[in-house]
Amino acid sequence: MNKTIAVFVIVLILSGCSIHPIPITLKQHQQRLSQDQSALQANQQPLTAPLALSDAMARAIRYNLNHRINLLHGALSAQELTTARLELLPKLTAQAGYNYRSNINASSSESIETGTETLEPSTSTDQEITEASLSFTWSVLDFGLSYVRAKQQADRYLMAKEHIRKIAHQIMLDVRSAYWRTVAQQRLMKYIDKIMTQAENALKDSEVIRKKRLQSPYTALSYQRDILLIIRELHILRKNVLPAKAELAKLINVLPSSNIQVIEPAANAMWLPDPPMTLNEFEQYALLHRPELINEVYKERITAAETKAAMLQLLPHLKLQAAGHYNSNDFLVNQHWGDIGFDISYNLLGTFSQLSRLKTAKEKQNIIQLNRLAMHMAVLSQVHISWQAYYQAIDEFKASSHFSEIEQKIVHHVRVNAKKNRLGKNELLRAELNHLLGKLRRDLSYADVHNTFGQLLVASGIDVLPKTVTDNTLDGWASSIEQKMQTLGDISFVNNF
Repeated sequence: MNKTIAVFVIVLILSGCSIHPIPITLKQHQQRLSQDQSALQANQQPLTAPLALSDAMARAIRYNLNHRINLLHGALSAQELTTARLELLPKLTAQAGYNYRSNINASSSESIETGTETLEPSTSTDQEITEASLSFTWSVLDFGLSYVRAKQQADRYLMAKEHIRKIAHQIMLDVRSAYWRTVAQQRLMKYIDKIMTQAENALKDSEVIRKKRLQSPYTALSYQRDILLIIRELHILRKNVLPAKAELAKLINVLPSSNIQVIEPAANAMWLPDPPMTLNEFEQYALLHRPELINEVYKERITAAETKAAMLQLLPHLKLQAAGHYNSNDFLVNQHWGDIGFDISYNLLGTFSQLSRLKTAKEKQNIIQLNRLAMHMAVLSQVHISWQAYYQAIDEFKASSHFSEIEQKIVHHVRVNAKKNRLGKNELLRAELNHLLGKLRRDLSYADVHNTFGQLLVASGIDVLPKTVTDNTLDGWASSIEQKMQTLGDISFVNNF
């Protein structure tokens, strides 16, 4: 028996010493890559038609990985709440065991006065013993603390739900911004390559004309400067919209190389969102519904519960217990028996640490109250700033739209005169470039209108997502989101701007 145990211990020691670092092979990395790529698009409806804004939002809320991660965190928080509730139950412990001795557990006695043996060696224990017990224990203090902890976990679960709301708000805002910049990019890419090639050729021709002195140097250089200024601004604006499709692809969980197409509103059918509330109503709604403010209230409740927990720990520890036992030892008179009892204890020196903890909890509660008040002011400021930014974006869009209309009329006039040979191709190219620049400015300012409107909704804590969806399909989500957007004033109609 002893030899077997020794051999077992030696084997364990040797196996522990034989562990070495094992790097992941290239083949394993390739397998992981293949599995990840398959998992990214699993159970996902493919893109088959141009996306409306509601379609993009529906795809983001169904397929966006960050949102799915936060949903799993919410599910985990719910499971932790269930665990906290179960900890309120008393402890019911079942125990069983087996004991074997290689020889008899015998003993003798000797006199403490003479030192002589007074009893021949005897035993009261079998060599093999089986025992079992079932014990019930309930601690009043542990129950009170578990109740407080369960209430705190319930508030943490509610905080997790508010965090999911906040993430959903941000995802919807990001989708809105990426969508309208994708509209601008999609329109731009239809014309820009061709017109930029023409501009580069015109610059080369102008330089040749200047060198041959077929035109005054000042006129040629002024023309080149004008064209280069327009091209530079086009490059800057194009830089702002080029990542839009890739950003939208990430948000709706498709590969960046996917051919994403979005629905483009006609130039005469661009609608301006109509806020459903006044500024004061937005502010009041935000104070009631912003996830951050609601979470501050839950934090305050959690800290208040921590104060109660510290007060409970100042009380004595009372434990009630009852148990039933069985022992197979044949020498026992009673092999089955039960017992019941209670004990009470109090850690006298622990009082000082609990009083300090109570004071700390109260200080934390004061800090959280101040944080909530600071958040209150921050929310009001964010709503006010978002409101001003929205109407400023509308003014900029109206100005850029008017500018685009003028450029449209100018280029039309230049085209007509160019056909009649009244104007040269250089003037036509300059007008075409300015026309393209005006359209891009208009589209980007229009995207900014919708982005600032989305920021106003986020600052106010307004949910773009419906609370309930009767049809859980992708089309059902898109339809419900579109209906919700209509109630928020983000609807498709022509404004007289």
